[in-house]
Formats: sequence, structure tokens, C-alpha cells
Amino acid sequence: MKRRIFARLLPALVFAAALAAPAVAADFAGERLHYEFGWQNIAAAFAEVSVDRIDIGGQPGYKIAMKLQSESKLDWVWRVRDMITSETYADTFRCNKFLFQQREAKFFLDTTINYDPARSLLIGSRTRLRKEGNQTFGPAQAPEDHLDPLGALLYVQQLPLVQGKQYLLKVFDGHRRHELSYTVLGRERINIGLGTFDAWKVEPRIVTSSDPDQNSKVAKVKSVFMWVDNAPPHRVLRIETDAFVGKIYVELTKVN
Repeated sequence: MKRRIFARLLPALVFAAALAAPAVAADFAGERLHYEFGWQNIAAAFAEVSVDRIDIGGQPGYKIAMKLQSESKLDWVWRVRDMITSETYADTFRCNKFLFQQREAKFFLDTTINYDPARSLLIGSRTRLRKEGNQTFGPAQAPEDHLDPLGALLYVQQLPLVQGKQYLLKVFDGHRRHELSYTVLGRERINIGLGTFDAWKVEPRIVTSSDPDQNSKVAKVKSVFMWVDNAPPHRVLRIETDAFVGKIYVELTKVN
């Protein structure tokens, strides 16, 4: 159960964080967002998203980082110490480098994406880390118009949220290419630990994925809903998706 929680909600959190969307371009550097993951309002893990300003070959850019850690008292069930980082250009949000260090129980997997300017491609590879020897998969590739999962976090922040509007986004995770959509359903008032907020309710969906067997898997993905603060800077407040029993959630717990 615990591994399913992380497998389903980590991509949701990355995609949802992208909906923290001011209506105009802004400097995103310096913010720290803290989230709680759980099931039926029982905390199972915590995530921190940070954005810092960097220089990429003389061009302005951002370093985006997400750290995900399971609740220590639940480590005996499924210990998680994941780390995701991205270097993205500040003007286009195009990926320069991406690294996902997946550390879940005894499952260790590194996923990298590097931009190849000579071919205008994103090149991805995966390495499974094992005691008996590492196993490398790939390479995979995607056109440069695809964003990495964390670069998408900033890209969508330029867009206004308009009731009834659907937005499309191309994302490359180092293995598969995805076309994502999110639809702004309307306004609702929501209560979370930080207080009561007027929010936009948004539904993200995976439209297509590049693996030959992905169509059937995409069709089985349960609905995910999120609530985004109506007031600037429009932070994601809560995400919910149905589990076999009850609901899995992500909730904003701290801003600094």
C-alpha cells in the first residue's frame, strides 16, 4: 500500500505544484513549500519543494528540488528517501539537467535527463542500483519542447487559471513522453490545517503516454482533484485521489 501511495501521488504533486500559477511571469527563486502525504488524513510522508536562482552557461536559470521522505515511524513498512532536482532555463523553462534519485526500501533507481543542443533533444537514461551490479536502461529521447517534471512546475506558473479552460502540457520523465491536461472546474472554499481558503478546483489527467502498453494503463488511472489558492501566488493547497479504501491526499502544511 505504501509504495502505491508514493507511486501515484509523487507525479500528482509535481504536476499539481505546477498549478501554483500567478497570472504574470515572476521571479520564483527563494520559496519553500512543505507538503504532507497520507491516507485518510493519516500522515505517511513529507515533501519539500524549493526553487533557487542559478547560472546555466551564462544564461539565467533555476534549480528546482523536491525531497520526499517517509514518516520515520513507518520506515519499517516502506522507507522512502527520494530526491529530484532540475536545472531549467529561466526564459523558456527548457530542461538542461534533471536527476531523480529514487530510494524506496531496497529499490534504488537513478533517472537522468540531459539536453543535447546539437540535436535539440532531451536524452534520458535510467540506472538500477544493485549490490550484484548496476543495470542501465535506455537511452530514451524526446523533442526539446517537452519539459521535465520539475521544469513544468515553473512553466505553468505563467498561465492564468480560467474557469472551464483546459491546458495541455508535454512532459518527458526520462523514460516516457506524456501529454498531460488539466481542467479548471470552478471555485470552492476549502479547509486545511493552515486555515480556510477560497480555491480553484482543478482536474489533471494523463492524456497519452509513449509506451506501447500505456493506453490501457492510462485508462485505469483514477481521477485526481486538486485545490489551488485563489489568491496570488496561487499555491496548491490539497490533492486527493481515491484509493481501494478511502482517499490518498497531499496537503500544504508550511510556507517559508
